[in-house]
Amino acid sequence: MDMESKVFKKSRLWAVGLLFVITGCTTKFLYSNLDWLLVEYIDDYVTLNDGQEDILSERILVLGQWHKENELPQYVKQLDAISNKDPKQVDSDYVLAQMDEVKAHTKRLVEQITPDLYALTQQMSDEQVKELIENFEEKNRDFVKKYEGMNDDEVREIYQERIEENFERWFGSVNDTQKLLAKEWASSMKVTGI
Repeated sequence: MDMESKVFKKSRLWAVGLLFVITGCTTKFLYSNLDWLLVEYIDDYVTLNDGQEDILSERILVLGQWHKENELPQYVKQLDAISNKDPKQVDSDYVLAQMDEVKAHTKRLVEQITPDLYALTQQMSDEQVKELIENFEEKNRDFVKKYEGMNDDEVREIYQERIEENFERWFGSVNDTQKLLAKEWASSMKVTGI
């Protein structure tokens, strides 16, 4: 095993260990404050009355319990598999497979949340619905403006820079192999919304 592989493996193990420590602390904080955090986030889009906030807080607590029991074990399983993967066997197909697994996690979460969001919208007044739509439109305009005039290759460069920044944050530096992986990953991403 060459020196670069040893350093990469040691960095990867350190990063995964740190991720578990951070995830453990963050998870405890997150689940303890999930109702407040999500109500504040939703409040950026629509002003809810006290009754709506109470119902939303209750549903969020139920969702949090479902998430802890059903989703977190799947995240841990995926992280374990990644941490046990030989770095020499990590290629763009492996990264894409991991991305597909993350998408599956997201899909299950969205499917769980959708009925509660629908019920919440049914309780909103016409003014609240108008406020919600206006705020969504404003966020969309901001997003479009951010990428306005860029072609797909320019957007993929931004994706690649973000991936490399994450590698650097996780591993301390970015080697040529990681840069190539970031480029392949960014190239495989579908550019939407511009």
